[in-house]
Amino acid sequence: MTSPLHTIVLAASQLIQAEFADPHLDPLLISQRQQVDPGLLDTAFLHCRGRRCSDEIAITRASRLFKLLGDNPEHNPEHSARSCGFVGLHQASEAFQSQLGIELGTHLHTSQRALEDRLLRREDPRPERLILESV
Repeated sequence: MTSPLHTIVLAASQLIQAEFADPHLDPLLISQRQQVDPGLLDTAFLHCRGRRCSDEIAITRASRLFKLLGDNPEHNPEHSARSCGFVGLHQASEAFQSQLGIELGTHLHTSQRALEDRLLRREDPRPERLILESV
């Protein structure tokens, strides 16, 4: 049987997954939509996930941006950050560091190098031709 706290977290998580790209999405808006007290929302997240609702939003956005930039490192990082709900690149960098434990610049550099390696592999599949550089 699912507890009321788990039900609140599940509904909030679904809302976060569906609307993470909205830069106005925050715990207050989620609590209003769910018609629960904002304190209860945070209590539910702390109890069920060990983090606050705002952290869940930041993790979702940072994870989406991680995948987006990893798959498409040639895309404009500022535009990509905004498409994931961040106000700008600075906010995205902070979320990357605090929620994922890596620097956004490092991820971008690594993703760009991986793209270059993939493109080079298409032209010449010999392993010794891979671009090797310390990150």
